Amino acid sequence: MYYLFLSIFAIFILFPLPTQCGKAVLAGGLVSNYNYAVYDAFISQASPSGKTPYIGVITAGTSLDIAKSTANDIIAELKGIYGLKNVVWLPYHPENGTTCTSTAWNSALDSMTGLYFNGGNSEPMIDCFLPNGKVTSALSIMKTRYASGSLALYGSSAGTVIFQTTPVLQIQDSWNALVYGPIYASQGFSIFPHGFLDVHFSTRGRIGAFTRLIYDKKSLATIGFGVDQDTAMVLSSDTSFSVVGTAGVYIIDVGSAVKGSTSTTNKNQWAIRSVRVHYLTSGDGYNYGTKVITLARGKTRNLGKKVSATYSNDIFADSSFTTIAKSLFASSTATSTYGITSEIDPEYRVNLRKTSVSEAFSGTINGVAYTSFINLYIDIYCYKNC
Repeated sequence: MYYLFLSIFAIFILFPLPTQCGKAVLAGGLVSNYNYAVYDAFISQASPSGKTPYIGVITAGTSLDIAKSTANDIIAELKGIYGLKNVVWLPYHPENGTTCTSTAWNSALDSMTGLYFNGGNSEPMIDCFLPNGKVTSALSIMKTRYASGSLALYGSSAGTVIFQTTPVLQIQDSWNALVYGPIYASQGFSIFPHGFLDVHFSTRGRIGAFTRLIYDKKSLATIGFGVDQDTAMVLSSDTSFSVVGTAGVYIIDVGSAVKGSTSTTNKNQWAIRSVRVHYLTSGDGYNYGTKVITLARGKTRNLGKKVSATYSNDIFADSSFTTIAKSLFASSTATSTYGITSEIDPEYRVNLRKTSVSEAFSGTINGVAYTSFINLYIDIYCYKNC
C-alpha cells in the first residue's frame, strides 16, 4: 500500500535524509547547461568535506571522435559555468586502441570524487565496462567507491540507464514494443538496485514500452522510474530519492497489474490493466522500501475545476500522455480519459482512470509552477485491427 504524508489541511515537508552511501544524480537527458538544480546537486555530492571536487567525464556511448568533442564541451561547461577546477576526460572507449578493460586510468579513477556519464547509446557503455557480463577492474572500482559513499555518480540519458541492475530498455517507440515486444540489454552495472530506469520519458512517449518491459520482467522488479528530460532523481541515501529539474519522474508499478484485457477486440495482442502510476515533480521524494511519497513545501491538493478532461489521438507522441493525465486531474468531474495510437494496424488504446485514492497536488517551487499526481491507474490494450 502507498501512504502519502499529506491531508487536505496539512502538508509535510520533504527534509533531506542523512547522507549514507549511494550518492548519485540520475538525469533524464538533455539537461540545460544552466539547470543549476541538477548540476549543483551533483557537485554538492562530489564535494566531500575538506576536499576539492575531482570529476572524471566518461563518454563511451558515442564514436571516439564525438566522445572527445563531447567530453571537451562538458569539461568547459563544468569549469566555465560551475567553477570546477579539476575535471578531466577518462578515455575509456572501445575505439581508443584498447577497451574498458584497460587499467591505465584506474589510478586516476580511484582518486576521483565524482564521475559524469554522458548519454548516447547504452549498449557500447555496457559492453565496454561489462563485456559478456564480466565486471572490469574500472567498474569494480566505481562500484566499491560508490557503495562506500566516496564517489558520486552523475548520469544523463544513456548514462543513467546503465546503472540499473535490471534489463536496460533500448531505443524503441512504445507502439512497436507493445506489438512486437521490448528490445533490451540483459543488465546494467548493478549499481541502482531499486527497479527499472528509463529516460526522455514524457517527450518520447516511453510509457507503453517501459510498462511492458517491467511487466515482462516483473520477476526481477515490479517498479520502474521514468525520468523526464531536464530533470533528475537525486539519490542522497540508499533508501530514497528526491526530484529536481523542470519536469518530473514517473513511477510505474505493475505489482497489482493484471495481464490481458477485458475488451473483446484485443484478441491475442499484448495487454495489461490496473497499472499504478505516480508523477513526482520538483522537491517531491520517494522511499523505495516503504513506498512513501512525500511532497515538497508549497504543494497543496488540487481538487480541479468543472472542466472536461482532454483525450489524445496520438498517445505516445511528445508529452501526450502527461498532458492528458494532468487534464484528468484538472477536472473535478471527469473520472477517466483515454488516448489512442496514431498507428492503426493494430491500433492501441490507453485508458486513464482516477479512483478514490487518486490525487493531484500543485504548487510553485522557486517561481515555477508544478503539478504532481499519485495513484493514476492505466490500462493498455489493442483496440482496433487486432
